[in-house]
Amino acid sequence: MRGAFVKDALRDLTEKAARSSVVINTVDTKGVTISGMLEARDDPGKNDTTAIADARIKGENELNEGLAYIAGATGGSFIHGNNFLAPAILKVLDKQTSYYLVGYEPDSETFTGKRFHNIAVKTTRPELLVSSRDGFFGQIEADSRPVLKSADSPLYQAMDSPLQDTGMEIGLTVLHGNSASGGDFIRPLFHIKGEDITFSDDRDGGKKVVLDVVRVTLDEKGRLADEFNRTYTTHIPKEAVDLARQNGLDFSGDMLIKRPGVYSFRIAVRDEISKRLGSAGDYFEIDDIKKGKFAVGGLITTGVDTTGLPALSKPRPIESAFSLVPDLSVPSIRKYKRGSQLFYTYTVYNAKIDPASGSPNMTRQVRLFHNGKIMSSGSETPFPDGVPSDTLRINDLGSIRITDQVEAGEYALQIVVRDKLAKKVASQWIDFEVVD
Repeated sequence: MRGAFVKDALRDLTEKAARSSVVINTVDTKGVTISGMLEARDDPGKNDTTAIADARIKGENELNEGLAYIAGATGGSFIHGNNFLAPAILKVLDKQTSYYLVGYEPDSETFTGKRFHNIAVKTTRPELLVSSRDGFFGQIEADSRPVLKSADSPLYQAMDSPLQDTGMEIGLTVLHGNSASGGDFIRPLFHIKGEDITFSDDRDGGKKVVLDVVRVTLDEKGRLADEFNRTYTTHIPKEAVDLARQNGLDFSGDMLIKRPGVYSFRIAVRDEISKRLGSAGDYFEIDDIKKGKFAVGGLITTGVDTTGLPALSKPRPIESAFSLVPDLSVPSIRKYKRGSQLFYTYTVYNAKIDPASGSPNMTRQVRLFHNGKIMSSGSETPFPDGVPSDTLRINDLGSIRITDQVEAGEYALQIVVRDKLAKKVASQWIDFEVVD
């Protein structure tokens, strides 16, 4: 069943490439291998060496089959049997220095029945090597296009594109977690700059913003797991208009996930007045908490609110998913000035509980990275204090000071949690920015 799914996916990929005049070259990065050679672990006296060699040859062929198919079907080259990547890339680039684009118009009968039609390109000069597509399926262009909702076609096209639509910049963060009442969920957070938003006149001297939002979640096989579309009208009072123009708006809205697994998430946003579009995407994995996996989830960083407490991300009503941005340290943006306080929060799932005390025995370690290099690694700190109210989901909160000596730029914060009783380790990381 899985093999049939992969073959169908490869066929769809090469068919779309052919219709778009895209040539795909593939490179096997395993290096030179002798697949049928026996290894030191093989015992000729106990095993059928012929069967072992045949199985390894078959496995090698299966690994190369997909790469060879993609290249052959699109007119590219499958390069293998090399120990170095640079010569393979140079060979591919050398082929692109010059080429001929040859086409023809088939009869109308060709596009009935959706069968495969072979193509063969020959030259009168035997010393020339020809690379071309193997053929094409007799399918009209309209049948190969995705079905989009007519009213929202531009939005769905932007979301379906492999490239982000940058009409408006969308900074997306996808939190995921598990609650006792609702089960598994994700909380997509994203920010829209004020300069990308159209403000129109509203009541009492205020302004309003009208944004269309489409969200789609696909499972690991590309099947639709959840879909949502809504038009949001955000009313901004007169006294907050300057703040909205300066900091923009951010979005937060929970989505339930029915089953554990790996998912892809796509979102598209359109300004109803200017018709500007923005899109973004991310991947996330929902662990099966019910099976007892030890995991860390929902890591986020934030600043402080007007009362000096951490400005934590909270669920918002579906009709009020967009909100004003009081400060750029909010979880959807995560920009911190020198001298400010950065708070972090996360949840630990399925920690082992000591029957005698009713508490877990865990430590956390905070690590900071800058430009791919570790900047600091804190000591292991025991937590939590006392017996947690929910032993399945243990929340933790901490903070670090962004000193005046910290260099501006991109950073990553990693939380490493060790369960001393279960002898297990879990971690999660998130990026943030230090600004002047």
